[in-house]
Amino acid sequence: MKEFKTNLGKLTNTDALFFVKTLENDSVDLILTDPPYLYDLPTRKKEQINSSEISKSINKYINAIYDNNLHNSFDINTYLDEFYRISKNKFMLIWMNRRQIKDYLDWVYKNNMNFDFYFWEKTNPMPTNNFIFQDKEYCMIIYSKKYPIPNYIKNYENKKTIFKNPIGSSYKKT
Repeated sequence: MKEFKTNLGKLTNTDALFFVKTLENDSVDLILTDPPYLYDLPTRKKEQINSSEISKSINKYINAIYDNNLHNSFDINTYLDEFYRISKNKFMLIWMNRRQIKDYLDWVYKNNMNFDFYFWEKTNPMPTNNFIFQDKEYCMIIYSKKYPIPNYIKNYENKKTIFKNPIGSSYKKT
């Protein structure tokens, strides 16, 4: 584990789950995370998603994921249980792809939590061979029924849930 300290705070470079497990209960003000999108990878190593040039170019990364067993390394429930444990107000913002929504919702319902979404509509999405354009990302807002959603700036602009920005823009609402 490496730590870097500045006058702004501390950055820790280590395994995320290992680090989270070292934190005390109810000790974190905000959980904001963007976990791996390792869903729907080809089912066999060396399998090509399709024959497009884009797919061929990412196939080596898919193989590396399988070679290092990363496709089995992330368990949503384990992370969410730990995030809930360390969160002071049981409030989480989690970026995800659409295929992960069901898995997160399963945890939300099992733990009697509330949820909503922020949507990032990409005004310049990446090309795709998929029949649906990948023009948005999802940020699930998970919060306890016992606590209100934190809203530090109470104005109309800060209550929006859909944001339109190009990929690579410096503005990301959360």
